[in-house]
Parts: sequence; C-alpha cells; structure tokens
Amino acid sequence: MEKFTHNSRAFSLLIVLAFVATTVSVVSIFIFYQLAFEQERQVLIEIVGIRNPFVQLPIIFLCIILLVAWILYKSITANRLAKQQSEQRFQAIANSTLDAIVCVNKAGQIIFWNYGADNIFGYSADEIINQPLLLLIPEAFRQTHLSAFAKILQTKQIQRQIIELYGLRKDGSEFPIELALSSWCEQDDIYFSAIIRDISLRRQREEKSTQQQREAHIYASIVTASRDMLALLDHQFIYRAINDAYLSAISSTKQAVIGQEVKEVLGTATYQTIRPKLELCLSGQVINFQQQRILPGIGTRYLDISYTPFKDSKGGIEGILVAMRDITHRKEMEDEQEKLQAQTIHSARLASLGEISASVAHEINNPNNAISFNASVLSRIWLDTARLLDEVEAEMGSFQLGGLSPRRAAKKVPELLEGISKSSQRITDIVANLKQMSRQDSGALTEAVNLSEVLQSARMILQNQITKHTNNFVVNLPEPIPLVWGNYQQLEQVLINIILNALQSLKTPQDQVAITGTYDMTNHEVCLMVNDQGCGIISTDLPLITEPFFTTRLMDGGTGLGLSISDTIIQNHSGRLQFDSQEDRGTMVSIILPVYHES
Repeated sequence: MEKFTHNSRAFSLLIVLAFVATTVSVVSIFIFYQLAFEQERQVLIEIVGIRNPFVQLPIIFLCIILLVAWILYKSITANRLAKQQSEQRFQAIANSTLDAIVCVNKAGQIIFWNYGADNIFGYSADEIINQPLLLLIPEAFRQTHLSAFAKILQTKQIQRQIIELYGLRKDGSEFPIELALSSWCEQDDIYFSAIIRDISLRRQREEKSTQQQREAHIYASIVTASRDMLALLDHQFIYRAINDAYLSAISSTKQAVIGQEVKEVLGTATYQTIRPKLELCLSGQVINFQQQRILPGIGTRYLDISYTPFKDSKGGIEGILVAMRDITHRKEMEDEQEKLQAQTIHSARLASLGEISASVAHEINNPNNAISFNASVLSRIWLDTARLLDEVEAEMGSFQLGGLSPRRAAKKVPELLEGISKSSQRITDIVANLKQMSRQDSGALTEAVNLSEVLQSARMILQNQITKHTNNFVVNLPEPIPLVWGNYQQLEQVLINIILNALQSLKTPQDQVAITGTYDMTNHEVCLMVNDQGCGIISTDLPLITEPFFTTRLMDGGTGLGLSISDTIIQNHSGRLQFDSQEDRGTMVSIILPVYHES
C-alpha cells in the first residue's frame, strides 16, 4: 500500500519543537552572559550557582521539550511498528485466501494486489500495481463502471453488498465474478478495496443444477402423463414414488400408498407370485414378464411388467423401478389373430378335404354308376329267369342255385338286387353331398337356406358316426320350416360340429340325440335344438366352451376350434348359440337364426 505521512508529520513537529527550545535556551544564556560582564562578580557566582532565573527557566523549558520529544518519538516508533506488523498480518491474510483482494485509490489505480488476484486474473503484482482498474473490466461494462465510480467519489457513499458481474483476464477471456466492495478515507483521500471471487465453477454447477432440475421436471411431467403404471420400490419393497396411472389402476391415493409395502397394496397372493422376481431384480437383473391381474380401478387386465434395478451415481442399487403396461387390447387382438389364423388353417384343411372329397366322389361315381346300371339289368334278367325255374325243376328235378333251392332263390335274389340298388343309391347321395361340401364357399350370406335340407345333408355325412355312437338318433322338425337368411355351407358346418359333439358325449348306444325345431312368429326366428343324453358340461367350463383352443378332448385329438368357429358363424348370421347343460345329464344346444324375408 502507499506510505501515508501522518507519523512523519508528527516527527517533523517534534524536531521543530526541539529546535525552538534549543534556540530559546541559547538566546537566554547569551543574554545572561552579556549582563554578567556589566554586573558584579557576586552576581556571576549566583548565576553560576544556578540560582538565577535566567538560567533555570531555559533549562527547565528545554528539559520539558526534550521529554515531550522523547515521548512523541516513542509513540511514533510504536505506531510505525504496529502499522508495519498490521500490514504484514494483512499481507499474510490477503495472500492466504484464494479470493482476489484488490485496493484502488481515488484515481482508479491499483495500489494492492494479492496472490489470489494473480491466479484469478493472470497478472502479477509488478505488472498491475499503479495500473488502471479498467484493465480488469470487460469493454462492455467499462462505461457503467466509470459512471458508478464518479458517483461514489462525489457522494463518498458506497453500498456494502455482494454483487455479481464479469471480469477480464490477462488472456482476454471474460468470466463471472462475485464482488464485495468497501471504502475508507485517510487524510481526506478515499480508497477502495474489493474482495473478488471467481464463480465460474459455481455458475457451471448452478447451470448444471438448473438443467438437472429442468430435466427432472420434464421427466416428472412425462412420468405423470404416462399411461404406463410406474413406481419406485426400495430394498424392503416399500413404495417410494408412484405415478397417477398406477394410482388410478389400484384405485388409491399417493398418501395411502407411499411408505406402504407391496404386500399391503397389491395383496398377499400377488406379492407371493412377484417376490422372487423382485429379489432377483435387487441382484442386478432386469426382469420382464407378462401377468394377468385384477386391479380395483380398471378390472382384469393383461400386463407387460418390467422390473429394472434403480442405481445411484456410483452404480449401487437403491431400489427397483417398476413399469407396467396394459396390453389387454393387444392380447385380445393377438388372440383374435390366432383365432382367425386357426380358422384359416381349419378352412384350408376343409378346402383340401373338399378337393380330395370331390376327387374321391368322381372316382367312386364311375364304378357306382356301373353297379347301379348292372343291378337294374340283373333285376330284369332275374324276372325272366324266375319264370323258367319252375319248368326246369319239373323236368330236371330238385337242384340248388348258390346253395338255395329255386323257391328260396326266387324270393331271396330280388331282395339282394334291391339291396344293391339301394346301396348304390346311397353311394350316389353321399357323392352328391361330398360334391356339395367341396364347393368353394364364397362367404356371402345372401342365400335363402332350408334348414331341413342342411340337416339332411349333415346327417348323411355323419351317418357312420351316428351308427357308431347311438341307435337312438331322432329328428323332429316342423314342416314346412321357414327359410333362413345365410350361407348353406357355413350352416352345414355348424350342424356337423354340434351334432358330432353331441354324439361324442354319449356314454352308451342307448343314449339319445334328438334334433327338434320351432318357429317363433313374434321375433321371426327359427330355433334348432340339438339335445343329447351325454356326460354334460361342468359349470366352470360352460363359459369357456366357445373360446378358441378350449377343449376337454385334447388327448382324443380335439382342437378346441369347432364351437368357436360355429359361434362366429352364427354371430355373422345375426343369430346366437345358447347352451344349457347339466353334468352327467346331457346338453342342449340351441341354434337361433332370423327368418329369411324377400325384402
């Protein structure tokens, strides 16, 4: 700092006083000696004896002056030493801090510069002392600084507060600083000191914190707005955070859930199923699985669930991030797609079977035509032959034809030929049905369908199965039964599926399968009822029988598609399937279809 002149002036005053005292003493002594030569020797002796006041007063005055001078000297020396020690302490303190400490005189020149200032601004003390403070201020702020500095010099008042602005380094780079300003006066001069802190790192941390807060707000907004159910669990499986979608699904509030265990919120049964997965997640594994749950807020749902380890900044596992997505609609679509795919495969198999049936029908039809023709020829031949048998027997005596007597042969052969003709006709009917079944189904529901004909065709196709399972198959339809609007082949498929299920449910050949029909004139609906005396359907399975792939005959080759496809076909016909069953007593399936109208 500058060497101030207060102590120097005091010391100069001390010298002046000593000089004045000495001068007065010398003048007094000189006057005394002048008088001594003019007076008697006695006077001289008295004077020498120091009894003369002209000698005593100067000496006393001189002693007082010297004493005052000594006291002033000691005070000045002590003050100078104290000031020197104070300056040394200030220098030590100033140089020990990382902040910059800068002192400036009223001319704006730097008069003190510590090591912290060296590090922050890049100037050494030798480079910056007596240089203008403007070197440390960016160009954009210099005019503002000069105006504020002039105002302070004028008012001699300064606001003692911490302010933030920008500084300028020796290399020309600007950086944010925090500044605490103070002032003091000495001998009517004003001086300023500033403690300056580089807050670049703090600004970076603040900006990073602000960015993190902004990101956290964005993440929180995303989590809140997400349709996925999100929650954070700690090591004890206690809820620490949860979003609105999760709360809505479990029909609860954040206050009621936060701090509660999973077991208390989701129930013991669910907790027991997911606990092994949660424990596995705490070991560092990401767990993904699907589960059907009953949630109070949204009912039964298929969920795609993910457990992800939630880690801190050091990589330690703090808890588990739970994410659940409702995939019920997707699951239903997948099931529907599987159902359609199964129906497509089934239809393709039926189409292949139809093509094979058509080919087989053609191959059977040719020899069957020959059999039918030959049977009719043989019948006519036998009529002529039978008239000759009596004459031959009268001439030749008794003989046999194929082990039969002529009389017995005359009775039996016509029966055999009639049996051949009927069997041939049956083959013809079966072939016709096979051809009907093998026709390509357009899928259009635009035909007026006679259910009696459909039932007759289905019965013909299933005749072998009917004979195999029961000797008590009854059909009782009203005549005439009204036509229905739909597709002949699809309705035939439905009747085949339902009748076949009824036959396969029978326990003995004496059990009956009865098919009846009614016409509801009020609702304009026709109802076919297939009633069997089979094993029936247990109550828990009854709601599932039209679900794709549900079957109780898996070991017997059942696919679980028959009733599912039948139900879809009847719904497409604007009709409905109804089931009424009792275990061990039988089942009644009602096929209800709207009546055909010309309009």
